[in-house]
Amino acid sequence: MASSLGLTLVWVFALAFLFLLQRRRKTRNFPPGPSWSFPILGHLPMLGNEPYKTMLEWKKTFGPLIGVQVGSYQAVFINDLKSVKEMFNRNEFSGRAQLELFVQSNQGKV
Repeated sequence: MASSLGLTLVWVFALAFLFLLQRRRKTRNFPPGPSWSFPILGHLPMLGNEPYKTMLEWKKTFGPLIGVQVGSYQAVFINDLKSVKEMFNRNEFSGRAQLELFVQSNQGKV
C-alpha cells in the first residue's frame, strides 16, 4: 500500500513538473509578458477588477505588445495606437484563432 502511494506521488510530481516546464517554454517570436501564470487560468486572475490599469502597468514594463496566457491559449495584447493600425493594415494579422468552445457552442454556424 505504501509503495503504491509513493509511486503515485512520484507520477503526480513528475507530471506536474513536465506540465510546468512545457508552459514556461514560449514561442521564440512571442512578445514579452509576465513571467508566470496560474495553471488552467493563465494570466486572467492577474488582471483584477480593472484590467485596463493592469494593462497600462504591463505596457510600462513590457512595451506595447504583451504576450499573455489566456486559459490554455497564448494571446497578444496590443496597447499602442500605432501598433493597432499596423496590425489592421497587414494581411498576416487578419485571421483569428478559432476557439473550440465557441465553435461547439454555436454548432459550427460561425
